[in-house]
Amino acid sequence: MDGCRARVHSGRMDLARSLAEDEFKPSRTHLATAGTGLLPLSAARAVHEAVDAAAAGTPPDMFGARDAARASFARLVGVPATRVATGSSVATFTGLIAAALPDGAEVLTAEGDFSSLVNPFHVRPGVSVRTVPLERIAEHVTGTTALVAVSAVQSADGRRADLAAVREAARAHGARTLVDASQAAGWDTFEAGAYDYTVAVGFKWLLAPKGTAFLTVPPEPGTLPPLLAGWVAGDSPFDSCYGPVTGLAPDARRYDESPAPLVWTGAQHALALLERIGTEAVGAHDVALADRFRERLTRAWTRPRTGPRLGHRLRTGAGGAGGGPRGAGDHRLRPGRDAAGRLPPVQHRERRRPAGGGARRLSRAGYSASGQPPARSQRLASTAVSRRSSSARSAGVRPARACSSRPAQADSTWRLRAQLSSVASTRTARRSAGSGARVTCPDCSSRCRVLVTVEGSSSTALIRSDWRTGPSASQRWPRTISWPG
Repeated sequence: MDGCRARVHSGRMDLARSLAEDEFKPSRTHLATAGTGLLPLSAARAVHEAVDAAAAGTPPDMFGARDAARASFARLVGVPATRVATGSSVATFTGLIAAALPDGAEVLTAEGDFSSLVNPFHVRPGVSVRTVPLERIAEHVTGTTALVAVSAVQSADGRRADLAAVREAARAHGARTLVDASQAAGWDTFEAGAYDYTVAVGFKWLLAPKGTAFLTVPPEPGTLPPLLAGWVAGDSPFDSCYGPVTGLAPDARRYDESPAPLVWTGAQHALALLERIGTEAVGAHDVALADRFRERLTRAWTRPRTGPRLGHRLRTGAGGAGGGPRGAGDHRLRPGRDAAGRLPPVQHRERRRPAGGGARRLSRAGYSASGQPPARSQRLASTAVSRRSSSARSAGVRPARACSSRPAQADSTWRLRAQLSSVASTRTARRSAGSGARVTCPDCSSRCRVLVTVEGSSSTALIRSDWRTGPSASQRWPRTISWPG
């Protein structure tokens, strides 16, 4: 964990890819190994065989799979198997260490660390817990600190602890160290022998079934009492079934919990697979995937965007004094905004009317009651109204509510039909007929919802005003307008 990752040999990476293709067949993309790792197919088959054997009355060996998994884990974290105890959870082993602390002892932990690591110390009577930021945990070790408990990699956000600095600070002040390697063991280089105690669950990066956990202890455990010792903690378990256990195992086995053979059968095969692949190859693959994901996400997130987009409209006064984007500070998380949170100017694409085609399109829309296209002055007035409302929306100013007081203009029908014809004639509106577009209402300059339906050669639009009241007492909203398609 403390040093840089060494370059992984290409042959090891080829083996990893080959084994991955044979051992993992998820039904969908799996990105949650930090929560629960994928069980390799070889481990799943072994568990199924053990279940069938148990159902047939010939259960698997109670200790064989557990001891094989213990030995594999010891090799993965670089300690002898005699320093590894097996159990079911991190909280159990952390509680064992908390119970061994003397009254008045101080435990130093990191803010927001995983509950299974820190909570046993909080509920232990007579022990004081001091919590500090992760980045400053080493400098907060003092002469009164009895134990420093920290995760190698934070479960919440992936931050790494400076374990080398923590180890040196603890050694300088005579404090012991407890490191939770649940988010490190299995993909990163982790040397458990550098710390007094380490704990790790097996169902994350170690790919074992849930219900498996490991504890590493010093060669001479000293003041750590075997409070969980049952008959399996005896030097000879089958001779320790009745009465007090008089001869405890001389090594870390005295801290073992009674094993669950089925889950340890799966753990045996999962850890053996990790040994074949190597944690260096797994880590190199994981880091490469993470770097690739972040690079593509950054590229997509910072890609410049032009034109008005839903959810990126400015509203005056929504961001505090002086007006600004909606939600203070949100502009830092939105693409395309400048340092002040403003969107770039809207870039409208200039529309060029083909020669001789404009009059034909206007006449097809049938803007007037007589079927004649409107006068040029009316068309220019309509264009000016549309541009004014568009400029107001781009500036973040919502148009005034004129519908409730101003009577409808005489040319409102043809203006509305002109816009609807433009909407319905686009490929998007015809593909998503009925989905709802927006045009500028000629009566109030607001944006009204338009539901476009296409039937044969005719088009129909249902207009719904943005306001509860209509443009005048004589008109009712919603209203329907039809025109030739």
